[in-house]
Amino acid sequence: MGEEPVVSGPIPSVVELIEQAGGIVVLGSFGTNLMDGLSFRLEGMPPMFFMNRDVPGDRFRFSLAHELGHMVMHSVPDDDEKIEGEAHRFAAALLMPATEIKPYLVGTKVGGMGRVKAYWKVSIHSLIRRSLDLKIITDSQYKSMNIQYRKIFKEGEPVALEIERPNRLRKMIEYHRDVLGYSRDDLATLLVAEPDYVDRSYLGVRPGPRLVVSN
Repeated sequence: MGEEPVVSGPIPSVVELIEQAGGIVVLGSFGTNLMDGLSFRLEGMPPMFFMNRDVPGDRFRFSLAHELGHMVMHSVPDDDEKIEGEAHRFAAALLMPATEIKPYLVGTKVGGMGRVKAYWKVSIHSLIRRSLDLKIITDSQYKSMNIQYRKIFKEGEPVALEIERPNRLRKMIEYHRDVLGYSRDDLATLLVAEPDYVDRSYLGVRPGPRLVVSN
């Protein structure tokens, strides 16, 4: 048998990577941008990732990779600062592998990092931090680049990335509906949700026009 091909370059979809490994990603509106996501395990259940759909796409990818780091490395409680740092470094290494990303960062100015962002699908802010962690730039250069970053991108970063969309949970629900014969109300009961929410959030059904009868 031949060797497996080596996958290089950016991860096309962190969501797909997790789903292929058996995890389930659920999108929701958290009502705040102060929280990006959370993940947990329950006995007899696959790893669950609940992610905020209202954050920028690059931030979503990094936060999901961060939560994956928790799932891979942290099965017992530990110091919060320590495990958050470990998950952050995991996400950075997963999305920006050192050997591959170095040529994209060496000598790159802050104003030209939009092209790097578009390819690697991470924020320019993360690219600057990765440059420091990989010792491509010094501490003083890092401070200078952050000052430039705030001046150049004070209205926001260029190259908006779309939120990655999960498919596994939707397919599970469709299987229960189409093969096992669950009704929409059955699914709503199973998911502890309103039927309209099941349609909109899990099955991609857009709400149609409603007939309003007035007296």
